[in-house]
Amino acid sequence: ADNDTEFQIKRKHIKGVIADMFAAGTDTSSIAIEWGMSEVLRNPPVLKKLQEELERVVGMERMVQESDLPSLVYLQAVVKETLRLHPPGPLAIPHLSLEDCSVSGYEIPGGTCVLLNLWAIGRNPKSWEDAESFKPERFMEKTGAEEVDVNV
Repeated sequence: ADNDTEFQIKRKHIKGVIADMFAAGTDTSSIAIEWGMSEVLRNPPVLKKLQEELERVVGMERMVQESDLPSLVYLQAVVKETLRLHPPGPLAIPHLSLEDCSVSGYEIPGGTCVLLNLWAIGRNPKSWEDAESFKPERFMEKTGAEEVDVNV
């Protein structure tokens, strides 16, 4: 093999990649939890409603279990509303357009790298009534049912 073209992976490179992967997997989750707690604490009626749901569904004698999640409708709405206002990554993963297309009147040539601004989408007053307010109920009203899809 030609030593000029060979790439030597050093221990520091492996450590760097592992650190990046760890941060990507934990930092986004902790940021979402911090924003969720912040919004709930800033909105006492939301906190009260969330406490009531947790007491009713889970009770005070045990921890929340995964099997409880389908019944924690308001908690799911709080999570969705938190992620709408405070996406852990304000820009979505870059996408590449495979062919020429038009999106909302914008012409996008094939081969273009496209970034979605999730922060702006979540706060767009054309899409969200009272876009800057933290209102978990908006995700419950959309369905007209007691269930909210947890797959965000």
